[in-house]
Amino acid sequence: MLAAAWGFGALLATPASKFELSELLTASAAAQPTVVELLAEGYPVAKPGMSLHDHCLDLTTGVWQPWKDVLRQQAREPAGSETPEDAPVELPEGADPRADSVLVPTEDTLRFRYLLDQLTRRSVPVCLLGGTGSGKTSLVKEYLTAGLQPAEWELGQLVLSATTSAASVQGYIESKLEK
Repeated sequence: MLAAAWGFGALLATPASKFELSELLTASAAAQPTVVELLAEGYPVAKPGMSLHDHCLDLTTGVWQPWKDVLRQQAREPAGSETPEDAPVELPEGADPRADSVLVPTEDTLRFRYLLDQLTRRSVPVCLLGGTGSGKTSLVKEYLTAGLQPAEWELGQLVLSATTSAASVQGYIESKLEK
């Protein structure tokens, strides 16, 4: 259900159309005997009236919560970490200090990071779909450079355009492979 909501719903133009897809998916799921059994046992199954695209399941509490609440929680600083306004900003180790490398968290970047975390942890291929300017490329670049162990992954970036030939793509891929 979530795969369909995010896979198809990511490219829908309006929140209303995403909500309609969620309603269709939750209604069809509610008719499945397995889902009815899970509901009866108290499992956190999505219910009609809730947008699957705008909510996530907190795996620790088993509660569905809106992405905007997750964003608010992440924006709050932990208690006791107050710093003066003129204190220098400390960047994480290996972080790029340029302003154009800063990724501002949004609901979209939270969704994409959640998908990346869950799927790469399980070695599942990832294809992120979303509108222009939603932060997909920046998030993936940041995730690949900071979130993965260099010993486990070979990082490569290939820019495709109308003039890219199949031979150049094959040559690039072969250059990254070990014999």
